[in-house]
Amino acid sequence: MKLLEGAPNTSLFLPVPQELRDLETQEREKREAVLAKIKHSGVDLKTISKDELDVEDGEVIRAYNYWLRYLERTMERNFERYKQLVDLHNRIKNWRSKTAQSLKVAPNNIMPEHLVSQVAYVSATATGVIDDNILHDAGVRVVTNLAKVIRKWNDEIGNNENRHLNLNEYSSPIALKQYIFHR
Repeated sequence: MKLLEGAPNTSLFLPVPQELRDLETQEREKREAVLAKIKHSGVDLKTISKDELDVEDGEVIRAYNYWLRYLERTMERNFERYKQLVDLHNRIKNWRSKTAQSLKVAPNNIMPEHLVSQVAYVSATATGVIDDNILHDAGVRVVTNLAKVIRKWNDEIGNNENRHLNLNEYSSPIALKQYIFHR
């Protein structure tokens, strides 16, 4: 300590290890690729909060990324199933548009765009009944007839396979919402 007494206040900078720089570069490139994929899918990045864009992560970005990865994997394995998923997504968007028109509000006031993808994913993969309560608890602001749209799609395609999420295993709507919409 005697050596530091009377010495000018200086900072000591150590070099950053190249491995750490490489890791940071890989992570940044991965996040940038996710944003590029989301943008390429037709999502206007202006609809994503600045905070999420700044860190290139967040609930909305993860929702889009999860749905797009699911679609990509499905398209590679089963193109017919892929078309069914796109149809479901379109039905949910159409329901949202019609509901918004009838209530004279913007579609995002009914359900945010990223939630359309999350609801489509859960609807396609969950066992059990998706009802108005689950949809409302998940963040859908107006649920009128959405569960019927989903049930009709399930009935039409006989959607009994590709399901890995059992809605009945969750003790509360909050636990289910956290599992589905915030992972």
